[in-house]
Amino acid sequence: MKDYERFLSHIREIDTHTRIWKRLDFDRQCCAPKGGLACCGEDLALAARKIHELRCEPSFLEAMERCLERSGELRPVELLSVQYQYELYQREKNNSAEFAQELSRTTGAAFDGWVRAREENRYALFAPCLKRVIEAFRQSGGNRDKEYAHMYDACLSDYERGSTVERMDAFFGQLKEKLRPLLEEGKPECRWTPLLSTNAPVDAQKKLSLRILEALGLPMENVSLMETKHPFTQLMSGVDVRITTRYRQDDFVSNLYTILHEGGHAVHYMNLPEEFYTNGMSSVPTFGMQECISRFYENIIGRSEAFCQWIAPLLGEYYPGEASAITPEQLFCHVNARRRQPIRMQADEVSYCMHILIRYELEKGFMSGEIPVEEIPVLWNEKYRQYLGIQVPDDNQGVLQDVHWADSIGYFPSYALGSVAAAQLFYRMKEDFDVYEAVREGQLYRVKEWLAGNAFDAGMAGDIFTWIKKVTGRELSVDYFVAYLKEKL
Repeated sequence: MKDYERFLSHIREIDTHTRIWKRLDFDRQCCAPKGGLACCGEDLALAARKIHELRCEPSFLEAMERCLERSGELRPVELLSVQYQYELYQREKNNSAEFAQELSRTTGAAFDGWVRAREENRYALFAPCLKRVIEAFRQSGGNRDKEYAHMYDACLSDYERGSTVERMDAFFGQLKEKLRPLLEEGKPECRWTPLLSTNAPVDAQKKLSLRILEALGLPMENVSLMETKHPFTQLMSGVDVRITTRYRQDDFVSNLYTILHEGGHAVHYMNLPEEFYTNGMSSVPTFGMQECISRFYENIIGRSEAFCQWIAPLLGEYYPGEASAITPEQLFCHVNARRRQPIRMQADEVSYCMHILIRYELEKGFMSGEIPVEEIPVLWNEKYRQYLGIQVPDDNQGVLQDVHWADSIGYFPSYALGSVAAAQLFYRMKEDFDVYEAVREGQLYRVKEWLAGNAFDAGMAGDIFTWIKKVTGRELSVDYFVAYLKEKL
């Protein structure tokens, strides 16, 4: 079909420019000097403008419309590809190229502002940047043909198809109700204490990280590992995935679980159906699906007794000395200790989703205009006191700890959706093989093989609610997550 060939040729051009944008962004976050951040931001803005122009080009729209008119001539994956790109077009079509460039410039400046604010531990330095980001996202949502019940719905739906404030309110309401009793439970003997009295060298941490990524079944010739201020994983192509982490010499365990989380993203990125890469659909899975896989590896695999039994004997190889004496039982207690504290990425599994709930409520409030940007830290600190009984000591351990608001509003609920879906996925997976026995033997690659055969399919072109039902045979339910936590507790 010539119309689809025209469509596909255009998609490949968009993908090329998107990869250029991603490489520029990776450079900005991982290796650009402070003085070069502004220049990186300008380059990114120009690349974003080009992508917008390509996505909204009249000839591309014509090709998509003709494909949709003759959809019966397309294979299922081809039709999904056209529908996905048409969805992206509908989001962007009423924005000008100048607006797209300015939006990228705004988020780039916000990233720089966040870095400066973190250095000085002062939210006031980031607040003006955040205000401009919020205004830009409001304008972008308001430019769409679709009318939303809440402006925040536009943000939510960009990350999770089918998500609305109404749906997320119900989801978080159930989560909050069922987690509340668990927040007060736990084993006193598993309180957190440091595992090592000496620092763990960064070089040793990196070597262990690479060994774990290899054990996950990743083709290491297609993976890179670098450092950044806020870890992320970037998909360049099916054979080029960039993983980043942050090393803490006083806490090697922090990197251990960052690697499992980001390695989960890499497993997802590198094992999509082959036609997703060739038909412009490598970014089609929602962020909840992505976080489902990364949270699965980080917690359900990584914080299991089985993983601790596999990894504990290896610690002595990489951290000679007292690390050799760390037992699987000590490590298990350490990584499952009740750590009700202000940093989301260091939270225990029970309290983690409360961190997400706080961000969800704030996002919903400031997108509606009910919460002024200047009041966000006060409300943030109050919600931590109310929901978790925590006193937030400063901005860096509070409102400045996450970089997300510099360029994304509406992403945070994906972490909670992913955590809940991961537990449901686990109960389905262990019907087919003994997951923890495989992990105990260091055969972590078997998890990837099951996912590739049972979860990574065309169903990922939908939303997380229909996808998890297809994979597990059940509606997405908080009950699996609560059951998993109770079993561990």
